[in-house]
Amino acid sequence: MNRMPGEIETRIIEGQSVQVRYEEAPLDQLKLDPANPRIREIVLGRQKKAANLGTEELLKIIFDEPEIQQLQKAIRDNGGLIEPVFLDASGRVIEGNRRAAVLMRLRETLGAKGDKRWEKIPAWRLPNAISERQVAVLQGQFHVSGKKPWRSHEKAGHVRRMHTDLKMSVQDIARSLGLPEREVSLLLEAHEMMTNLILPQMKNGTGLDRFSYAYEFVKNPHLEDFRTKPSNREEFAKWVASGKLKRGDKVRDLPKILKDPHAKSALEHQGHDKAIKVLGKKDPTVDSMFFKKIENTTKLLSKTTAEVIDRIKKEKKAQELMQDLFTALQNTARAAGLVLKR
Repeated sequence: MNRMPGEIETRIIEGQSVQVRYEEAPLDQLKLDPANPRIREIVLGRQKKAANLGTEELLKIIFDEPEIQQLQKAIRDNGGLIEPVFLDASGRVIEGNRRAAVLMRLRETLGAKGDKRWEKIPAWRLPNAISERQVAVLQGQFHVSGKKPWRSHEKAGHVRRMHTDLKMSVQDIARSLGLPEREVSLLLEAHEMMTNLILPQMKNGTGLDRFSYAYEFVKNPHLEDFRTKPSNREEFAKWVASGKLKRGDKVRDLPKILKDPHAKSALEHQGHDKAIKVLGKKDPTVDSMFFKKIENTTKLLSKTTAEVIDRIKKEKKAQELMQDLFTALQNTARAAGLVLKR
């Protein structure tokens, strides 16, 4: 879309109309934002403070991200940005830090060869009077509930900043971003657990990929009693940080594991897979998809409808399927030395 400098657009932020002005801002006037949620979360994973970082350090952090090279190629091949960034009155990049960083790098390489396209950046300039709360809500509208979502831990980090730094209530955050209050509460609780309990115990990697573990933990209703004890939360964080749980979805198995002392001991000493094998000795559906499917088929057959019975009576192919099922069951039982009883 072709825009003219001075063009005005109106954004609605918490019911207020905020006018933003389009311009082509000189790159020299831009300031990357160390408080940007994406940057802040990366720095958090490194156990550092983002506020003390300069432009070159911020550029290095941004260009350490694996997807940035693809973004740079797309912007270079396009000859510039498709979507303008957002700046506050001082030139701080409110939205679009990665795109701004790419233009800065392209200015160093292509701009040095006399290519003027990389000297300015298309931008929407926010008014002087805009508050940090309004800025946070605008960012959330773009990347928490909007069409350009951040990664889960970045969303949660932004929501937590809105709650702790900007003193917004759960209800205000939910209303301003169009999210259910329960989701806001879960994001806050999971991010707090990740920050305070999981990340400090990480020995390898940043630990930011462990957010899904914390989110699964805090949202599972069957772990509610377990979560009430701080010592249990610390124990869970240790399992996550030490790799006893290999993926976030494995947290869903915890209610079954915690009910069995032998399985819990296996989890603590050898990890999730061993704990599931312990449970599997008592219930083969826990560690075998084969037996789980048999259980599901049994339940399905026990609820056979009159319509299905009628089809079996009338349709040859349906009868063949039933015969194949019976034969396969007999053969499997015979191979296992099992005598099936009526």
